Amino acid sequence: NSLQMADGWLWDVYFIDLNNGYSVGQHSDGGGWTGTILKTTNGGINWTSQPSGAVALLHSIQFSDLNNGWIVGDEGVVLKSSNGGIDWNTQLSGTTNDLYSVYFINNTGWIVGRFGTILFTSYGGQNWNPRASGTNNEINSVHFFNDLIGWVSGFNGNIMKTTNGGLN
Repeated sequence: NSLQMADGWLWDVYFIDLNNGYSVGQHSDGGGWTGTILKTTNGGINWTSQPSGAVALLHSIQFSDLNNGWIVGDEGVVLKSSNGGIDWNTQLSGTTNDLYSVYFINNTGWIVGRFGTILFTSYGGQNWNPRASGTNNEINSVHFFNDLIGWVSGFNGNIMKTTNGGLN
């Protein structure tokens, strides 16, 4: 089964388990674009829309467990849920750069985006700290194996690896 949205795009999908999943993107509300969050509790058979409160395009979603999840998007948007996606609250990212990917292990997280943006938190996003990426190019994806070893990839096929949690 599938869900179709008129005048919209979905950019990421994330499943917590076999039944519970989310997709994020944007759709037109007739007067402009607004962030879109869709949720399924039956393995993708049915999807329901959740209010995002974000005008910006939403690019990436990830949960560290059944309750705690993060979404990132354009203009530095970071949203967090601590109740399984029922409510989404804004976190201050400290940037207005577009953010393309988020990855969490427990309360430790990384966000990457435009102009070589890398942000780091060890407090569940209560505060985000910039990390030097060594590039001004877009970084489109981030993935960590554990809290020290991770990779980012982006513009011109660049892949960068860290072995110290993103310090360098």
